[in-house]
Amino acid sequence: MRASTEKAFHRAWGYLLLGFVGFAWFGLTLDPSVMAALSGLAVVYMMFQAPMWCCAENRDGTYCRKNSYGLLRGCSIRQHKWQKIKMAADNSSWSKLCRRVFAGIGGQSAVIGALAASVSALAAVVQLVVT
Repeated sequence: MRASTEKAFHRAWGYLLLGFVGFAWFGLTLDPSVMAALSGLAVVYMMFQAPMWCCAENRDGTYCRKNSYGLLRGCSIRQHKWQKIKMAADNSSWSKLCRRVFAGIGGQSAVIGALAASVSALAAVVQLVVT
């Protein structure tokens, strides 16, 4: 495997996993516990590893445009690293967090992926409990 292909795979494995989970719901018959585990892995990827912009607030009021990973993590600047998690814990700043996350296509795809994976995990757990 070439180095560039390996790097691209390492950056996007969660999206590939989410695509496999979507295919598995309609094309394969997997155990619900396996589906719940794969969906949970996809959610963790979206929250902590999906490539996107940092979008933390700079001192001048603009948004940081450095690369970061996941919906809840910031970039390499110390003050930005946990700013999104702090905002997620505070109910009054959820709207500000949503505006920042939806600032770029990386954040939008991570949010949609996280929602899809969460619904998939919930459906797998319900199917596991019912059967």
